[in-house]
Amino acid sequence: MRRLTCIGLAAGLAGCLGYSVPEAPAAAPQILGVRPERVALEAPVQLVLSEALAPGAVALRVLDEAGEEVPALARAQGDLVEVAPRVRWPAARLSVELVAPLLAADGRPFVLPEGGLQFLAYGEVPAVPRVRLHGPFFGPMNLRWLLLEGDEAALSADASVELSGQGPPISAGLAASGGGRALVRLPDGRGSCPTLCPAARYRVRFMPEDLDVGQVDTASAADTAPPRVAWVHAQTRGAAVTVQVEADEPVVVQGFLRSEAGDEVPLGPPEQVATHVWLTATAPLSPETRYEVRLEVEDLAGNRGEAAPVWIHTPALPTVAITEVVASPLRDWSDSAGGEVPFDPRPGTGAVNDNDEWVELVNLSPAPVDLLAVALELRAQDSSPSVTIVDGAPALFFGAGGGLRAWLPGEALVVRPRGSLAQRDLRLELYAAGVLLDAVALGTPVGADHPGGAPPDTSHEAVARDEVGRWRWCLPTPGDPRPATACVAP
Repeated sequence: MRRLTCIGLAAGLAGCLGYSVPEAPAAAPQILGVRPERVALEAPVQLVLSEALAPGAVALRVLDEAGEEVPALARAQGDLVEVAPRVRWPAARLSVELVAPLLAADGRPFVLPEGGLQFLAYGEVPAVPRVRLHGPFFGPMNLRWLLLEGDEAALSADASVELSGQGPPISAGLAASGGGRALVRLPDGRGSCPTLCPAARYRVRFMPEDLDVGQVDTASAADTAPPRVAWVHAQTRGAAVTVQVEADEPVVVQGFLRSEAGDEVPLGPPEQVATHVWLTATAPLSPETRYEVRLEVEDLAGNRGEAAPVWIHTPALPTVAITEVVASPLRDWSDSAGGEVPFDPRPGTGAVNDNDEWVELVNLSPAPVDLLAVALELRAQDSSPSVTIVDGAPALFFGAGGGLRAWLPGEALVVRPRGSLAQRDLRLELYAAGVLLDAVALGTPVGADHPGGAPPDTSHEAVARDEVGRWRWCLPTPGDPRPATACVAP
């Protein structure tokens, strides 16, 4: 009988002896680290793996040094996991934590390196814009409109909102913006909900900054009735217009003004979502022009109401001249003590200070001027610039008995401007509807009308136009529209 001999490796020997040796277990897959270890605020990082991941979603989170979660997005690509900031990283050392284990193709879990997964984000963090949900503060079931308030630059055309709560997220851009406010009209809802679902809570985030700006709680009763507009009123003031709308329920109002020539000026978003809504034009209106006000009115559920068009007529530009300036008073023109009527030709006996400064204007228009309608602006350009709306000045004196509603033709009006006037390097400008009506410059620059400074004596304290239109030191004659005659050389 022939004898068999077993030779060779242990596996062969084991076979000769009638048993098998189990295979050595495969090495555990490793997460090798985060690359790069330093990254700009907007840049992604990668988790580097020793082998490819199994197909499927990646669940992880990024935490700052205080343990607060930083919004991030993760995407697997073979043996890499890219982790990107949803907006930007904070400038800090950040750590990556796994919400669920990462698995290799055969189901083995990846092992974290000692010390965990960390990286440093660096750079200058831009200022966070101020944006908040400004309305509505109540919740009809099928909500259509949101009103935002915040920084003008942030509420730009490329901004949007994202609502999350029930069903898939809902995104919408800005329907209109201006004056630090923006309207958002929500698109059709998902599934059986026409817009937002009833009796639900939605978080509102402002994009692309990913700011949590508030929440909306919807009610349980549907609203299908259109709003009823009680009245519409439009009022002009210079080149501006204010439109008021009164309805029987909170409404969102949008619209524009159209001139008879076809020029259109949009109305800005309303200040609030309410039953009484105010809107203003986003650009100055042309003087002496007839405009039609066209409005679209919807309630918060998107039901549309009817608003009849109204017409307005902007006032004509008045003809007004600056005729006299007292920037270096020597007498108590404000009648702080003694006297009868402030800024009339008879000063008081009290102390003299900046409150005694004044500017005289003359109405050269052929008809009375309604100062409340034209909204004259007196602008002082000096080391402390100021703007005085003439009909709201600290003090006024009408030389011929006129008033705010009827400044008489040829009448002189003495205005106490806001703030204080510089004695030199002062430029006074008079505007109506954004149009420069007159100006005078006192100081040393080339082209100045008068050198200004201190009065030459105790009598000639006014810089005024003389009979030929020159600006000279003159005896003050507040309220007298005639050119100054008692003058000396500048």
